[in-house]
Amino acid sequence: PITRSVRAESVADVAKQVEGLVPAGAKEIPCAQMAKEMRKDGTGMTLIFHTLYGPGKIQAAKMWRIDRPTTRDGLADDEEPGHTEVWLLMELGDQICGHPEYIHGGFLSA
Repeated sequence: PITRSVRAESVADVAKQVEGLVPAGAKEIPCAQMAKEMRKDGTGMTLIFHTLYGPGKIQAAKMWRIDRPTTRDGLADDEEPGHTEVWLLMELGDQICGHPEYIHGGFLSA
C-alpha cells in the first residue's frame, strides 16, 4: 500500500508520482479508453463506466494490475502466490459527496 500523502494540482501530477511507486511488471489498464468505448458501442451500462463516470463523478482514473507469481519462489511472507493486486487512482467530483468534502460511504464501500 502507498503510505505517503501526496498533494498535487491534478490527477496527472499525482499519477506521475504514483507511477514511481508501482511495482515493476505492473500493467496499466486504460480506464478512460475503456469508458469511452463502452459508452460509444452501447455496452457501457455499468455502475463504474456509465453511472459513476463523468463530470462531477469519477472525473479521471488510472489503474494498474499487478499479477503475482503462481509459486512461492521470490515472494515475501505476507504475499500469496497467484494473487492479483489492482491499484486505482481516481479524481472524484462533488456529485459523489455524502457531505461537503466527504466522499459518500456507499461509494467507498463499493
